[in-house]
This record gives sequence, C-alpha cells and structure tokens, in this order.
Amino acid sequence: MSHAAFDPYAPPRSDVDAPVQSGRFAAHRIGDDLCIDKRAPWPAICCKCSTRNRIQYRGHTFVWATPWFWLGLAGGWVILAIVYFIARKRARVELPLCRRCNGRWRTAQLWRALVLVWAITAPIAAVLLDAGPAVGLTLVTSMFVVPIATILLYVRPRVVRARRIDDRMITLRGVAPGAIEAIFEAARG
Repeated sequence: MSHAAFDPYAPPRSDVDAPVQSGRFAAHRIGDDLCIDKRAPWPAICCKCSTRNRIQYRGHTFVWATPWFWLGLAGGWVILAIVYFIARKRARVELPLCRRCNGRWRTAQLWRALVLVWAITAPIAAVLLDAGPAVGLTLVTSMFVVPIATILLYVRPRVVRARRIDDRMITLRGVAPGAIEAIFEAARG
C-alpha cells in the first residue's frame, strides 16, 4: 500500500478547483462561480454567452456586503445603513460583453431601477388614491412582489453579480462556462 492511496489526515475534498495563476493574475472556480483577481485583464470573450464577436468592455462597480450586516436591522434602519456602509466592499471590473448581452444588461439595469421606484411609490399611490382597502392592499403587496419577481426572473439572468469581494479577489456568479475556461487559459499565460 502506497502512502498516496489514503491519508486519514488529509483535508476533505471540496468543489473548489485548484487555483490557476501566472505572473499576471489568479483565478479559480467555486462551484459555478468564478473567483478572480479584481484587476485581472479579461480576454475578449463575452462573459455572459462566450461569443468572441463584437466585444465591448463594460465598466461595472460591484458592491457586496457580508450577509451578517442584516443583524443591524435589530437596531433599526439607521443602524442597518451604518453597518452596511462599514461592511461593504467594492470592486470595479471591466467586463467583456457582446453587443447583444450588453443591451440585455442595460435593459435589466433599467428594469431594476423602475421596480425599485415602484417599491417606493406604491405605498404613496395607495394613500393618494384612497380607493379602498382592496386596492390599497394590492398596491402595498405589489411593492414587495413586483420588485422581487422582476429581479429574480428578469434581472439576475442578464447580469453578472458579485457573490463575495475581499481585498484582492472577487467571486462572480453568472459568468458563462466558456468564458471561465478562456479566463483560465489567460491566467495560465
């Protein structure tokens, strides 16, 4: 029996691929997510659909806060906002997108803004219309349902989003598998 066959002291296996690193940048996969240096140069391949035609680079600032910041809600909205601004991390990334995916991203950002405006204006409309409890309840319910449904079903499939940001790396969800492989090739040099 060789020593390499079984090591009872070895750490458990994980779904994290071995990091690929050259002198330029590091990248690895965590499940379906891509973990990459914040300042890594992306190859000219669309990060959403993996095409190499008519690529445009889109600068995007990702913002992420650890989920425990929601504990600040126990102290009220002001405390939550303070904890969020202290705990958040930011990363500016130049993402390669084809013209079609860039347009889908732009449309998704527009819809995100519109549904957030709806979430703010729905209770105001419920008060101003004063059309009765049924209409008021419908408007107030829609201030939660419409934004959540729109973001989950329409916005998320069209954008790349940050799952985690630290001082050096950013973990992104929504990057096409073909683009991840091209990034690994670029990281190898």
